[in-house]
Amino acid sequence: MNIIKNSFCFLAAAFVVSCAGNIDPNDVLPGTPVEPYTLSADKSQIESDGKDAATLVVTDANGLVLTEGNYLRQVSFHIAETDEWRSGMGYEGEADKFSSIIDGTYTISAMYSGKECENTVTVASQNRRKYELFHKNVAIYRLTGTWCQYCPYMTEALNNVDAFTKDHSVVMEFHNGDEFSVAYNPAMDLAAFLLNRYGTKDDGYPYCIYSISEGSGKRTVNDIKRLVMNRLVEHPAQTGIKASSTLAGGKLTVNASVMASVAGKYDLGMAVLKDNCIPTSTAHEDVYNDVVISASGNFYAMSTDSFTLEAEAEKTLVKEWESPELDADDCRVVLFTLREADGKVIIDNAVDFNIGETIDYRYNQ
Repeated sequence: MNIIKNSFCFLAAAFVVSCAGNIDPNDVLPGTPVEPYTLSADKSQIESDGKDAATLVVTDANGLVLTEGNYLRQVSFHIAETDEWRSGMGYEGEADKFSSIIDGTYTISAMYSGKECENTVTVASQNRRKYELFHKNVAIYRLTGTWCQYCPYMTEALNNVDAFTKDHSVVMEFHNGDEFSVAYNPAMDLAAFLLNRYGTKDDGYPYCIYSISEGSGKRTVNDIKRLVMNRLVEHPAQTGIKASSTLAGGKLTVNASVMASVAGKYDLGMAVLKDNCIPTSTAHEDVYNDVVISASGNFYAMSTDSFTLEAEAEKTLVKEWESPELDADDCRVVLFTLREADGKVIIDNAVDFNIGETIDYRYNQ
């Protein structure tokens, strides 16, 4: 009887506290951490594949682990070399796991509830060329329109991503229903086709497609960085591209070479972009850049001109396009390779360069 009575009193007390709204169950911790705090890592060396990870552990003076359970909500980490902050609260992914796709030695510090740990740790990341020989750029298809009132937010986010993301991506802007759109067929333009193919009935503009394998309407800097990093980790480049181009009499000629680090079936596509496009009618942005004015038919699927390469083999191709719109000052060339991965066609790698410029293969260090 006493047991039942005591249990009832305990439950009643808990009910009163909960109804009062004074205690968030997520903030209830079994013990109070005691300074100083110490940071450690279970590995001092990881592979640069973006998947091998060092687990970071923060403990207090009594050995209480603060990177577990609800304590982690109050822990934050800083990676000095990339100036990246991550917190246990709201971080996309596991904040206490450090991985990399760039070789180097990284210095990591940590804080608990705003108080710094008394030490830092270093983690060396190595062997990127083992997983990816060539530097990779993720091809981002941005779907937009001059009429789109929300599209400037996507423009701002893409402009404000960090230097790493910019150095590993190529943006191609497909316009819908305006003077900059390019027809796909008599019924729709390229942007409408891409949204119909990769979006859902609830998706609208602005919208981005990341290497024709993942679409998203999210337009924050952190979302874009995460989506690009996902592509870099999941699908390392298997091809490199080198090229030169000339423009004469409105005719663009591109001489390109593709080299494979892994044997397989590949294809090469081309798009021509134009910058400094000024709309003649009402628009939500003054100037539009990266505007696609031409794209080869294999911008979303392998063509009948696809080819097979052995590892370390090279294929040379010539691409041509003729148009009065071509301007060496405002137009750029994008070349992209395609391959199959996980049963889907993806863009393996992409490069962009100015007309008249020559680029060579770019390797990971």
